[in-house]
Amino acid sequence: MDIYALMGLLALALVLTVFVGAICGLVAIRQVGRLRRETIDLQQRIDWLVRKVQSTPEETPTFTSTDRVDTHEAELPESQPIVEDAPRQPEPVAEAVEWRPGWSTDEPIVHATPVNPPTDAETSRVDDWMSHLVANWMTWLGGGCVALAGIFMVRYSMDRGWLGPLARILLALLTGAGLLTTAEFFRRRHGGTQPALAALAGAGSITLYGALLAAMRLYDLIQPGTAFVLMAIVAVGTMAMALLHGPLLAAFGILGAYLVPVLVSTGSGAINTALIYALIVSLSALQLLRHVYRAWLWWGFVTGALGWWLISLDFAAADVSRSVYLVVLAYLIAAVPYADWLLKTDQPLKEDSYSPRALLRAVTAPERSALATLILLAVASGMSVLAAASTSAPWLLGLPFFMFSLWLARSREVAFALPWLSLLITLGAWLLAYVQPAENGFALASLKAGAAMPFMWYLLSFAGIAAAGASWLFALGRRAPVWASLAALGPMLLVMLAYLLNARPETDAFWGLATAVLGLAYLTLAASTIRRSSAPSLVVWLFIGGHFGLGIAAAMVFESASLTLAIAAQVLSLAWVIRTFELPSPGWLLKLVVLIVIARLTFNPWLPEYPVGVHWSLWTYGGSALLTGLAAYWLRQYPRLARWAEGAALHLLVLTIWSEVRYQLYDGSVYASTFSFAEATLTQALAAVMALVYHYRAAVSQSLAWLYRLYARVLAVAALVVYGVLVLHLLDSNFWLTRAVGTTPIFNALLPAFGLPILLGLAFARWFAPQFRQFALGFSALAGLIFVSLQVRHLWTGTVALDAPPIAGGELYTYSAVWLMIAITTLLAGSWRLGPRVYKAGLALLAIVVGKLFLVDLSDLDGLLRVASFMGLGLSLLGVAYLHQRLGGQVQPAEPGPG
Repeated sequence: MDIYALMGLLALALVLTVFVGAICGLVAIRQVGRLRRETIDLQQRIDWLVRKVQSTPEETPTFTSTDRVDTHEAELPESQPIVEDAPRQPEPVAEAVEWRPGWSTDEPIVHATPVNPPTDAETSRVDDWMSHLVANWMTWLGGGCVALAGIFMVRYSMDRGWLGPLARILLALLTGAGLLTTAEFFRRRHGGTQPALAALAGAGSITLYGALLAAMRLYDLIQPGTAFVLMAIVAVGTMAMALLHGPLLAAFGILGAYLVPVLVSTGSGAINTALIYALIVSLSALQLLRHVYRAWLWWGFVTGALGWWLISLDFAAADVSRSVYLVVLAYLIAAVPYADWLLKTDQPLKEDSYSPRALLRAVTAPERSALATLILLAVASGMSVLAAASTSAPWLLGLPFFMFSLWLARSREVAFALPWLSLLITLGAWLLAYVQPAENGFALASLKAGAAMPFMWYLLSFAGIAAAGASWLFALGRRAPVWASLAALGPMLLVMLAYLLNARPETDAFWGLATAVLGLAYLTLAASTIRRSSAPSLVVWLFIGGHFGLGIAAAMVFESASLTLAIAAQVLSLAWVIRTFELPSPGWLLKLVVLIVIARLTFNPWLPEYPVGVHWSLWTYGGSALLTGLAAYWLRQYPRLARWAEGAALHLLVLTIWSEVRYQLYDGSVYASTFSFAEATLTQALAAVMALVYHYRAAVSQSLAWLYRLYARVLAVAALVVYGVLVLHLLDSNFWLTRAVGTTPIFNALLPAFGLPILLGLAFARWFAPQFRQFALGFSALAGLIFVSLQVRHLWTGTVALDAPPIAGGELYTYSAVWLMIAITTLLAGSWRLGPRVYKAGLALLAIVVGKLFLVDLSDLDGLLRVASFMGLGLSLLGVAYLHQRLGGQVQPAEPGPG
């Protein structure tokens, strides 16, 4: 490095120092202001206490809100005491936050007085970080400068040639060790640590890392294996010292430990050794976090651990060990913080609810972090399936993590949803692994002949473990509905996966028979259980699983389109279970099944086409709508669930109409890549109707109202866009539109294309969001004017093309007469009932008629037509003025209108 580069680096450091100092100064000003206000408030409280002590019981002063400087509270009369305004005593930490055994958030300060952390009402996380920055910015900057000084010293000696390679490395090692020793010396001398000492120790660790790395890469003084061992010792030693110096040094240790294999990598590809090393580091990090827990430190550990899993995705040699790594890592996360190596310690929840918000409130912050990490590991397990799906030995893909989740849920109630989540993620990963692009969308590829049998045994074992493990957990009696659902539906879902990846016409009968037998076994077991009047949740889920199996069996035997109908049949089955057993809790599953049916039928155009010769659309779309409608009828004693099913049935009914029209338009090819005028007409109508349906669903939904409302508005805009496309083609006299209208008067394609939007606009004004009512009314009025004008054009010329031969005089007079009648009607409606906006719209249209009469009709009309035109306009204006005066005198509108 030359002198100019060094000067540039120093200049950059100076600029950064000034910038950081400016920020810290601004933050300090903010904090000083807050502290000044708190000091004034405390002084007033002290004065109040002094007055209270000095006064007699009869003269005890009251401390009211008027005595406070805090302006955030409402002022009350001085005579009214405020009980809450009595001086508040600091609450113990144990009452503010309940930590479970095994976790510690205290700073490891030896012989220091513990300081209670501020409560949520006094500060926030942002304020904590700002306060820490203000108090310790010199510490951070000083530690960094010390580390840079060590690096610059070594660099300078190299440039000057003062020291040889070995001397340089020894000097750097001595410097790093000296920094660590100095930090420890001052910690012992003062009986406690400080952030400055932790930063000094961190600088020493960085110096040691840099010296060992330079010894290996620059001078070849040590072999990579030796460097690996020495750097690992430095990392573990740093984490051990963090028990004395606190989280700051812990961050140096954890980060350095995870980076060691990257720093000493020789490109050998020994990924399995690196994963073993990462597990050892994770064990050490968790032991450290057990005593020095901080949320940001935890997520640093998670980033390092999952970072090595992410690196392993590029190595085929880790296809087997990758899943084992995730399971061992999950085990360490569950066991190390509590030193519960067999996971025997029972940790029930105080909250019986299934609400995520309530469950999160029932656990501590470290437990929330651990649970979120386990969920991330479940997702990583699914991605590991995608990375190694082509293997002929799938036993270690997804199944080990699922087994671990069952074992963990036995003692840790907070992880009760983890087995279900792991199962669903694994199933989804296997399906995604075999999805391939097809001519008309996407399709599932079948298993290869050599891999089919091992995969079948794998799924059979998976199903057996799911049923046995869930039954075992069900017998323990905690969260019984969760385990009953897993025991009943888990094996059935795995059987369905086996069929989907082995679907062949010659084997459909076998799979259908096997699934039907399994479904009947479920129903038989449910019937025998209900006679004993025990385990109601198990009975419910056995009935659901049995019906689901029979429906899937029917779909396997018949056409592929029957799969949707089979799934839709579960909606009716679930409704029967809910009504029969008076158990609304499976309502969430009914909603999930409905969503699957809607998604499948909505996105069917991107799935492989069905046979054209079979009228499958009627009984697939129509059958699903009918089954959902019957379910809504059966659930009428549960109004919210019934309204939800009604909305879904309306959606499916609209899709049924759409599919049937396309079936008739394109000779059975429902998903033909054609967009005709008839389909455009249908699309705008269906989009508008579905917008109303989803607006209705938003009104009855409990948790997804925002999504339904958004979807309703998107569909409304889509309908408006299609209408605009039709109008643009009309202005362009496009043959695509004019040919479709034909020559038949009145009863032609103009009725549905331009007449139906008038009614739809009125429907939106009546049933859609109130803030769009005026817009909907205005659209209906404009659409009505366009429709009437097009019908006049068609009656006179036999076409709606605007580039047709010259317009006859009678057509011009007809336009004027019709528009005048519409203007008069609008004026009277606004004057009588609808208010000033409608009245003004009528005036605008009347002005257009008058302008047309003088600018167009006067030149193009002659004889009696001209006389009749002006006579009709004059008499109409007089009649409007008379009626407006009469109506205005009798009815007082809500808002005064003009005239």
